[in-house]
Parts: sequence; C-alpha cells; structure tokens
Amino acid sequence: MSEDQDGLPVRSAEAERTAARDARRRWAREVTQALQEQRLSIHATAKAVGISPGRLQAWLSQDVEPSPRAMKDLARVIGRGHLYLLQLLEWLPADVGDMPLRWEASDRLREALADAAAWVTAAGSGGLLGEIGTFLANHPGWEITVRAGMRGRRFPVHYTTDIDFRRTNGSPDQDEGQNEGQDDDHTGDRDDDHTDDRDEDRDEDRAEIIRSIGPVARRAGSRWLDTDDLVLSVPVLCVNKPRGLRPALSVPPSIVVVGIPNTGCREVAALLAAELDWAHVDVRALAHEQFGLTTDVPAEILDRAQATVAQRLLTQPDTAARCTVWSCEDPKPILQTFREIGPDLPLVVQLRAPDRVLDQVAHRLGADSNPEVNLIEAAQHVVGRALAAERDPSTYLILDLPEEPFTAPAPDQDAMIDTAVDLVHHVTTWLHSR
Repeated sequence: MSEDQDGLPVRSAEAERTAARDARRRWAREVTQALQEQRLSIHATAKAVGISPGRLQAWLSQDVEPSPRAMKDLARVIGRGHLYLLQLLEWLPADVGDMPLRWEASDRLREALADAAAWVTAAGSGGLLGEIGTFLANHPGWEITVRAGMRGRRFPVHYTTDIDFRRTNGSPDQDEGQNEGQDDDHTGDRDDDHTDDRDEDRDEDRAEIIRSIGPVARRAGSRWLDTDDLVLSVPVLCVNKPRGLRPALSVPPSIVVVGIPNTGCREVAALLAAELDWAHVDVRALAHEQFGLTTDVPAEILDRAQATVAQRLLTQPDTAARCTVWSCEDPKPILQTFREIGPDLPLVVQLRAPDRVLDQVAHRLGADSNPEVNLIEAAQHVVGRALAAERDPSTYLILDLPEEPFTAPAPDQDAMIDTAVDLVHHVTTWLHSR
C-alpha cells in the first residue's frame, strides 16, 4: 500500500468503493428497520420527505448514493437522528467519533421514559378501581357492581364505567317492613318519613364513600348519577390518554379538533385518537390537571389556564403535541390562541355549527344571563378566518355539523355519539387522501 507525504497509508480506490458500499448497506439496513418499526411504506415515507418513491427505493437498494439534502427530513419522518444517519454513511469527520450514536441512544431512552411516565399517569383512572378495592377491604358491609356505560345506537362505544355501590348488611332499610300493618291511619306520614330517611341515609353513605376515594375519583373526572342508587360514573371515552404502543406515523404528527361546546368536539377527538392509536388530550381537562384547578375555580382563571395549554400545543406540534389529537371548545381560549395559528401544524379539524345549533347551544348555556356565552359564534368565525388566511387547504378540514341531534329539545347522547362516529369517518378519509 502506498503512503502519503506524512508516511500514512493511503486507501486504494477499490478500498474506498468497498467502504462506501458497506456504509450504504448499514444505512439502508437502519432505515429499513425504522420503516418497519414505524409501519411506514416507501411511498408514504417518500411523500412525507418530498422525494419520489423510486428515488427512495434506489437508495435502499444501494444502487444510488442518498442525497445529503434529504437526510434531515428523512431522519424526522422515520424517527432517527440526523447526525446518526450521516455517520452511518461515513459523511462525518473522524474526530466526531461515536457521538451521534450516543445521542441516538439518549433520544430513544428519553422517549421510552416519557412513554412510561405517560402510562403511569394514565393509570390514574384505573387507580380508582384500586382505591375502591381498598374501600371494600376496609368496609366489609359494602359491595359494588361495575357496568360498561355504552352510548350510540348504530355505533355503540364504551363511554363510561358505572360503579354501583350497595350495602350488604346493616342497611337502614332492613327494618322498613317491621311495623307493616300498624298505624294504618298514618301510612302517608310514614312514607314521607321513610323517603326523607332514605335521602339522609344515601347522603351519609355517599359522604362515607367520598371520604375514602374522593381525591382519586375527582382526578378521574367521575360524577354521581342522579338516581336513587349510589352510582358513580367514570368517563372512559373522553378522558386524557397517552399514545398507544403502535401509533400511526404516516400522517403529520399533531391534530386539533376545534368546535363549540356541547357538539361532540371531545368525542370526535377521542375517537380519532383511538383510530390512530394516538394520545388524546382535552384542553380543559389538561388545564385542570396541570394547574391543580378545582371544579369551582373562577371562569377567568380556567380560561387563562386553557389558553396557556392550547398555546403550547399549537406551537409545539413536534414535541408537546406529537402523536396527539387534542380538542378545544371553550370560546375564550380559542379567541386568545387561534388568531395566531401557524401556517403548517397542527392539522386542524373544525366542527362548524350552523346558526340554529349556535342559537340552541347558546340558549342552553344561558346566553340571556351570561353574555360571554355569545362568544361561541365569534370563536367559530375567528377559527374559520384564521384558517382561510394562514393555511394551505391541505392542512385543515372544515366539517359542517348537522342540525340534528343538536337542536333537539333534550340532548340525545346516543345520537350524538353516532354523529361523532360519522364525523371521524370523514376525517380518516381525508387523512387517507392526503
């Protein structure tokens, strides 16, 4: 082997070509593995990177050397480090050493830890059942029945988990029939007294349960149903959830569903997140959680907290809102944030309400006594104008809500879920076409 002017060996042209082929082979093997992990096709990946599928296929077949200009975008799409891909191709100076590999390992470790933390946080709602188990162990006079609360006629979905509490002994009603047949002249008085006694007993029983599981039940967003029995309803569909183990990565990394209150905005976001195996976040719920707000917090404080959360999700689609479908429906946070929406991400799905629905929702929310309720129409117009002014049509979708079931005299929850499922079908079709 010949030597250069410093006496160091010089690699032959054949050796250089062999080293380059080996580097391309390592690079192609790593990219192919990343595509398999992310469930990405060559066509979808090439489209996201901005190159032709044939070009990417040629790179992976090692027929053509990859383009340095496309490497940064490719790294972003497949979830690998930019410098790491450059190092595999031996395009970095030798003195950089194994730093890119260490950074890649560190990034993967941070992502794994973040996912683990999200799963632990999500276990909070499941933790309620653990607290109830402790309650039953410490209070042997109780038993529970757990039922899945389903909503939807055409498309039934698991909406809540309803927990029915009952006493198994020492019930205040045990002596109810002991004096039956006595004092017939005062039967009506006894019935009224028994009703009052039952109400008092139910209130005492509820207070006993709350003392044991109250904090966890509040964090899970549960509420007592308005029935004669003690039934605690725990939300399932609309709760904030972490992303799944195999999230869809062939679509841009963040989606927001925005609408007006009481028209299924959260339900559409939650169903879409389940379809993509993404995280689901409702801005109001996340504001309560992150800032430790109680249910009786003043409206202006809750609005500011929601605006803070929405602003972060809007401006950090690749980090804070990555693989997340989030929903926002309160008018003030929308007015404070969506005016300044960026030109690209997140993808926006707006549920646009017709005038009759706007009027009906405003009436139900008490527009006569609370003028701020009328801001819902202004918020809807602001979102529409911001999208038309700032966005390419391929980055947003506007869906017009039907008048029914939202203008019905009484809300039909089953019909609302069926409508939400129909809307999600439109969204997924749109995502597929993109």
